[in-house]
Amino acid sequence: STSTSTSTSSSSTTTTTTVFIPNVPLVLNPSFEEEDLSGSDVTSVLVAWAVSEGFAAVTTASTDLFPTTDGTDGIDGSQVLFVLAGTHAFQNAAAGILEGGVVYTLHAGVGRAVTSDDDAAFVGVTIRVEATSTTPVAVVASIDVTAADLQPGDFNAFSATFTAPESGLCVCVC
Repeated sequence: STSTSTSTSSSSTTTTTTVFIPNVPLVLNPSFEEEDLSGSDVTSVLVAWAVSEGFAAVTTASTDLFPTTDGTDGIDGSQVLFVLAGTHAFQNAAAGILEGGVVYTLHAGVGRAVTSDDDAAFVGVTIRVEATSTTPVAVVASIDVTAADLQPGDFNAFSATFTAPESGLCVCVC
């Protein structure tokens, strides 16, 4: 929707236009809720996502894995993507989802599961929005989460603002 207001003084007229852009899902299955976990705690069959390197699976965001999370800290739904170091999961955004030249904010929840060895190195994760219509591919937004950002058991919300290119977007979890 668009709203316009005009004000006039004796020396000039100013018109301000505000464009409201509602929440736009950049990718399909952003919360990994479409995977079927019936009869299992984990599945490596991802819906709408591809994995080109490493290992990724969907599991539940249980309080055993994330005991410091109250269910609202970055988790959207009950299932999460689990990735091992070196994994590259991605999805190309459907054409026409975003308007080129408009500023958007990408929101993502990232967790660090409690393990039997909490002192093990957390290698971190990067979530990128890439403009695939450029050569080379240009990163237009990046969320870099390191061990300093998450303690074992935490699941927090992160965001990055970007200006959408005219075409060709990919969201990557690395």
